[in-house]
Amino acid sequence: MEIKMKEMLEIYGKYSMGGGLLTKHANLFSNIDDQEIIEEYKTTIKRDLERAGININELKNFKVLDVGTGRQAIAFHFLGAKKVCHYDISPYQVENLKRFIELNSLQSKITTDCADLVNIQLPKNSFNLVYLHGNVHHFSHTGIGLKNCLSAVKKGGYLWLHFYRSGTIKHFVIYLLRDLISLLNVDHREYFINSIILFSDNLFASYIHLYTPKSYIAFVQDCNFEIIFSSKLDPLGTDVDHKYAYESVILVCKKNSEKDLNKCNIDILSPEKSINQLNTEIYSANNHKEILQTIYAYNSLKAILYADSIPKSFIMTIAFKVLRIIRDYDINESENNHKYLQQIFNNSIEIIEKEFKIT
Repeated sequence: MEIKMKEMLEIYGKYSMGGGLLTKHANLFSNIDDQEIIEEYKTTIKRDLERAGININELKNFKVLDVGTGRQAIAFHFLGAKKVCHYDISPYQVENLKRFIELNSLQSKITTDCADLVNIQLPKNSFNLVYLHGNVHHFSHTGIGLKNCLSAVKKGGYLWLHFYRSGTIKHFVIYLLRDLISLLNVDHREYFINSIILFSDNLFASYIHLYTPKSYIAFVQDCNFEIIFSSKLDPLGTDVDHKYAYESVILVCKKNSEKDLNKCNIDILSPEKSINQLNTEIYSANNHKEILQTIYAYNSLKAILYADSIPKSFIMTIAFKVLRIIRDYDINESENNHKYLQQIFNNSIEIIEKEFKIT
């Protein structure tokens, strides 16, 4: 699904929940410094630092790089960080944070820049902590952007890396929904506002590059970083698990020695290596029979939906029903997820063929 960058910046940047959806607060789209929301971010970051083995008192000596909506940067400041350098691709988020900085005379404590970290060079060996929570998979080239962030870490410093995991039921469904809704011929603003109200801002992100955890691990290790903490890596030994695998993984990496990162293999995390969740070749007929049957049923439905005679409102109706998989996910019911999807697609095909005389 191709999305125009200008419209993505104007709309996605304004309404993106950001940060891997650290908070589900009702006032998420209110002022950037909403006290309750910032307190939630502070609580989350304190927990993250504890998991990484970083004493909260060390923050007073830390220069932190943060990427996202700006609320994490504010939270780091209130937690006592020496300085926070914030970057985001959205002019809207950057302007919001600039106003907060100016209003509170924090120019020496927080900086913010509108930049694409794939295309600009960050200052090397400059940060004690680079905090990437829920955004590296949205880089236009994950390998280039992540290498840039790794190069910015000082010796002895840390990278917090939260990324989406290929091979999970949630990202299978999101991939399918993005593909399905791409059939809609509607204004991008209408499309995004509908999707964020009904689903999540992931449906409108210009890029969602998905890789296995082992690809990320291989990359950071190739860049000479030591993994000192991980979360949600189970189950190990498989690239696809629609029952037990969690949708995202956290790695905390430490830079113990210098290395010329230009020698690192960025192709490991290139757009070409991003894994298409609807590609039947990544699944085994023996181990992934239900997943394959879902893909076949979806492709049959999609072929019918291309017909001009089919009202496009059907697409949103189908998407509503598909959404239930990630909205009401229950691991105890996970074995029925693909049967449920197949039922949606096969029933839709039957109704459309009957009502519109399509054969």
